[in-house]
Amino acid sequence: MLNKLTLNGAPPQWGARLSPCPDPDAVHRLAQPGKQTRDYDGAGELCWAVRSGNDWACDQTEGEKRVSCDHCAIKNLIYQYAHHIDDGDLDAVAAMFDRARIVAVDGQGRDTPIVGAQAVLALYRSFTRIYEDNATPHTLHLTSNVLVELGAQGDRASAKSYAMVFQALDTFPLQPIIGVRYYDEFVRAGAGWRFAERRIDTHLVGDLSRHLLHDSPRHA
Repeated sequence: MLNKLTLNGAPPQWGARLSPCPDPDAVHRLAQPGKQTRDYDGAGELCWAVRSGNDWACDQTEGEKRVSCDHCAIKNLIYQYAHHIDDGDLDAVAAMFDRARIVAVDGQGRDTPIVGAQAVLALYRSFTRIYEDNATPHTLHLTSNVLVELGAQGDRASAKSYAMVFQALDTFPLQPIIGVRYYDEFVRAGAGWRFAERRIDTHLVGDLSRHLLHDSPRHA
C-alpha cells in the first residue's frame, strides 16, 4: 500500500523505502532518516517512488490531484538492475526475475532464455568476475535513452534503453567494455510493477577480459 503524501507540511519520512523518480519533468523530493528533504528543479510536480520488495510503485501529485506515475516506477526498476550488478549483489539481480526471464542475444541473433531467479543467479555467477577487494565487478552500468510505453489496458508495459558498461582496475585503465540495448517487458504487481522479460542485445564489445569469466556469454 502506498503512503499518503503531505502537501502542506513536512514530507513523510519513508527512509529506505523512498527513492526519487528519474523523471526530468517532475520536482523530486527525497526524504531519508538523518537527511534534509531536497527539491530538484522541474515543472512543479511532486513525484515519489516507493519500493516494496523488488517491485516499484510511484505516486505523482499535482496540486490536490494524485495520479499514478507508472513511468517513474518502471524506470526505477531499470536503474535498480544496474545498481545491483555494480554493487556485486547478484542475488538481488536474480530476485528481480523471480517471475520473469532474461533473454540473451548473441552476435548471430540467437536467443538464450534464462527463466526464474535460480537460473538467472546461476548464470550471472558463472560469468561475472567479482573482485575480493570490495566484492564488486568494478564496473559502472550507465543506463540511458529510456523509453517507456504503457499498454492500453494499464496492466502491462514495455521499455527500451541503452547501457554502456565502464570498468577500471589498478592494472586496467578506465574504459568502456560493452554496449547493449535492453528491451524490457513489465507487468503490474499490486500497486507497483515487476519485470516480465529483459532482452539483452549486444551491439558494441570491447575488452571484457577483466569482467567476464572464461568462456562466458557477452551480457551486461
